[in-house]
Amino acid sequence: MTFRTSLTVGAILAGFCIVGQPAQGAGQEGAAPASAKTLFGFAGGAVKRFAARVQDAPLQIGETAGFNLLPGSPITMSIPGGQIDGFVVTFSAECRLFGASPDDWVQVEVRRNGVPVEPHTPAGDTMAFCGDDNWNMNSATFVTPRLRAGNHTFTVHWRLVDSAPAGVLRGWFDDWTFHISHHE
Repeated sequence: MTFRTSLTVGAILAGFCIVGQPAQGAGQEGAAPASAKTLFGFAGGAVKRFAARVQDAPLQIGETAGFNLLPGSPITMSIPGGQIDGFVVTFSAECRLFGASPDDWVQVEVRRNGVPVEPHTPAGDTMAFCGDDNWNMNSATFVTPRLRAGNHTFTVHWRLVDSAPAGVLRGWFDDWTFHISHHE
């Protein structure tokens, strides 16, 4: 019984990671955004294809004023003319924050054509991917609304947040995977 239930849940998740009704203004690209949206629903069909990048070499950054593009992360996916499709994007990595205090963290966001992909808050806050001076593996999933035909380039961006600005933090990613599923 448990085995059969697990297979059913896995099959549903393989079809599209989040199922629901679009929030007002969230269903199509270019729709008027609702103010301060915090809950979104997305629906999609079968996986058409996927693309992934995997990097096994470690990378470190120091504190910067803005976000840093993760080298090697850009992936361009194309939607053929006349179609409207969605994407599910997952980023996972070993993450460590050297010299961290309890209120410091590594922020991560995925962008499509330079625009942040959900989840991110209306205020522009991004996800805290990791936040301690410890070895750990983390993962985050992002979802687009259904998009019109054209090329869509996805990138990973990261930066360090130092709540007690001493300028001594070092962020570290290793063994990362950036995976994009294209859904009808």
